[in-house]
Amino acid sequence: MHDHDPYRGKTRVNRPVSFNPRDRTQRMMLEYIDREDVNFSGLVKNLLFTYLTGNLDLSGRSVEDSPVGRQERSKPEPRPASPASVKEPFGGMPVDF
Repeated sequence: MHDHDPYRGKTRVNRPVSFNPRDRTQRMMLEYIDREDVNFSGLVKNLLFTYLTGNLDLSGRSVEDSPVGRQERSKPEPRPASPASVKEPFGGMPVDF
């Protein structure tokens, strides 16, 4: 029996990410990653590595706490999120949008 390696012979594998530009939060992210000074691939890889190594703690933080999210918003201050509420709606991804 042979183990199947889906990456055999490949030097690069792409994983597309879709964004809804009509959604305010997703549009904000899309506009940020479209900047010339942002390396989207590097950003995703660093965030994923940080998450996988257990060094990403988003409890009590939200997108508004990021440099991009510090823009004035018409919604109230976000309440700190527990780890369960951060991960469950997004299949384990560490987000609080």
